[in-house]
Amino acid sequence: MTKPQPKSMTVPLLRVYATAPSDPTEKPKTKVHPEVLDMNGFPSGEQVLVWKIQTDGFVFEGDGITFNDEGVQTFSKATVSPDLRIASVINLNNDGLAYSYTVAVKNKVTGVVTRFDPLVQNEGK
Repeated sequence: MTKPQPKSMTVPLLRVYATAPSDPTEKPKTKVHPEVLDMNGFPSGEQVLVWKIQTDGFVFEGDGITFNDEGVQTFSKATVSPDLRIASVINLNNDGLAYSYTVAVKNKVTGVVTRFDPLVQNEGK
């Protein structure tokens, strides 16, 4: 018997906007949409979450997405595409808890890295 594959949920989650700062080391303003990803309404159990950078000139830095779920391991380690613009994780989505995570993006021109922390609210059992 083969294990069923998790359902894929593509979330246009990461949109990075930057103004032309006068100081090239200044961090760009960043935004994640939605800021809170509500998993209620999705079936309990494994879901693949996919983030796509929408703004040209930005890529994920390192793992791109890192969940703050130490000791619980509700989320897999992120997988980042070769072009560094798409990241995905597997979410067990079975505990009804909310988890913060860190998104790390880099401006390809300046090399400046920005990190910010949105949330995922999981479906209850």
